[in-house]
Amino acid sequence: MTGVAPLIMRAAVLADPLHPLSRKLGEITRKKLKTDADFEKIAQIEWYGSLWAEGGKLVIPGEAIEAMFVRGARTRRIGRAALAGLICPNNSKLIYDGPSSLDDLWANPEFRIRSPVRVNVSRTIRTRPIIRQWAADIEINYQSSLLNERDIYDIFLPCW
Repeated sequence: MTGVAPLIMRAAVLADPLHPLSRKLGEITRKKLKTDADFEKIAQIEWYGSLWAEGGKLVIPGEAIEAMFVRGARTRRIGRAALAGLICPNNSKLIYDGPSSLDDLWANPEFRIRSPVRVNVSRTIRTRPIIRQWAADIEINYQSSLLNERDIYDIFLPCW
């Protein structure tokens, strides 16, 4: 699969209050008066906490591929069948041009995006990993009683 748009990652790690990155982030964000260094550290923790990584390498989680397929299937009115009938059993290795080390990725601003997000009624800036040109070798399984090969190709075809 080849991406037709940039891939912005958003892992759920920071939603877990017991995760070490969440605790680090909480220590800094609790401060009333933050320095520029604090804001840089917040951005870095958000970036690392949003990465889809496995064994120090970038991946696309199987759940993200399944969700992408279901969203595409909804445009063809087969969203429920896709939700029930497609599974991506493994995370897929992300193929991209750039540093392989996560620390080197962070060091290169090309792999970061800062954008406003809504938190309750206010907006705040969040830092996320972005891969502008990417591909992945994915493995999917589907239940033939709910989906057929043509459905799979029609939905994934723009990505191949």
